Amino acid sequence: MATVPPQELEEVLRLLADARTTNELAVATLTAVVLDHIVTFPDEVNLIWTSRWNIAKITYIWIRYFTLLVLCVYISLMLKAERSDRLCGYFSLGETIISTIIVVSADFVLILRVWILYGRSRRLLYFMVLLIPK
Repeated sequence: MATVPPQELEEVLRLLADARTTNELAVATLTAVVLDHIVTFPDEVNLIWTSRWNIAKITYIWIRYFTLLVLCVYISLMLKAERSDRLCGYFSLGETIISTIIVVSADFVLILRVWILYGRSRRLLYFMVLLIPK
């Protein structure tokens, strides 16, 4: 029977501890998001769902519920016991694409806020849209 050098064993144990910490933080994040949804839902119904549809309302709903959906899928895949290299590759690619979509959506909200704050200038809007990372 081959023996494992103590340094390699220590690295593997550190890797497992880091993976567990990452999983625990992901579950804590999901818990915080779900708690936020529960606590703010009455205000959301009064302020968002009863108002007429506009770009701000659509963007709010998109970011709020898309992020919740992504967190649920992300955590369910992270906590899955069976993994393969193919699944990890798809997961990594999906995580990259989805996180980019979320960041661009949040940037869009910030651009809208600044655009409205500065009098809805078209030149400012065109300039800020060019600043969105591609």
